Amino acid sequence: MTRNSLWGPPLTLVILFFSIGMSAEPPTELALPDGQIVYTDYDDAVLIQLAQGLYQRHRHAEALDACQEALSRNLTDDQAATVKHLLARTYDALPAQGQHAKDTYAQVIREHPAYEKLPEVAYRLGELNICIIPEGTEPNHPAAIECLQLVIRELPVESGDEPNVTYLSLKAHMMLGNLVLQKGRNDDARQYFKTIYDCDINKAVPLPYQQFDNEEEEQEHLVWLRDRIAGMKTRLPAKMVSSCISSDLGLSMQRLSQLQSDYPDDTEIYRMISEVLKKLTEIEQIINQEIANPGP
Repeated sequence: MTRNSLWGPPLTLVILFFSIGMSAEPPTELALPDGQIVYTDYDDAVLIQLAQGLYQRHRHAEALDACQEALSRNLTDDQAATVKHLLARTYDALPAQGQHAKDTYAQVIREHPAYEKLPEVAYRLGELNICIIPEGTEPNHPAAIECLQLVIRELPVESGDEPNVTYLSLKAHMMLGNLVLQKGRNDDARQYFKTIYDCDINKAVPLPYQQFDNEEEEQEHLVWLRDRIAGMKTRLPAKMVSSCISSDLGLSMQRLSQLQSDYPDDTEIYRMISEVLKKLTEIEQIINQEIANPGP
């Protein structure tokens, strides 16, 4: 997920003007002000739009000011969640503000559990605690696991006649699977990876609020995501067999048998399992020789 993805309308602000006793006039495009901005001149909804426009134009210092002014007001819960999310993304885009970004993302999760973009917030916070470590912060794997599990709960992958598969959930399954695999939780990793392996990625969809400038841009984005996830799937059996080889020998055959059941159509996994069995046989022969011929 790129730093500026999945957010709002194009860069031009559109403000609706209403006259008392008259119907609404057509939308009027309003360029972002170039000089000093008096944020108190804007009502809540327009101020939030202004903050979004400033962020999208990379005017981050002004976006921070607009967000902070908005948060000083009596906003609705959805408005407050939207502004805090934008504030977190603005901190995220600035150098040496990583801890502020992480704290603000966490605040959105903690205080606004009904926020529409909660899965996106949780996924980004997971990234910042695993693989994209902001300057001045430390990895936090337990927090990352909680965030990614939240994404998966909010966006469950469902197969069947009416599949429900989102790209963000598949990415969360992969990231979480890799993380728990590093920690030796092979069986947990297998379950996360199997979800990706079993789903039909051609039926995966973006999140409902994702917006694209045109249909061509949307199709390019979807093709890129499908290719990325397809690449993930091809590496899963080998990744899991590798983890089984390095695990306790007493559990290896049990784990490998489960993998064979999980990936019945993968010929490569059968070849790899045969190699593992051969290696285990060699180890058994060495052990038997040592038992038969104990040293002094």
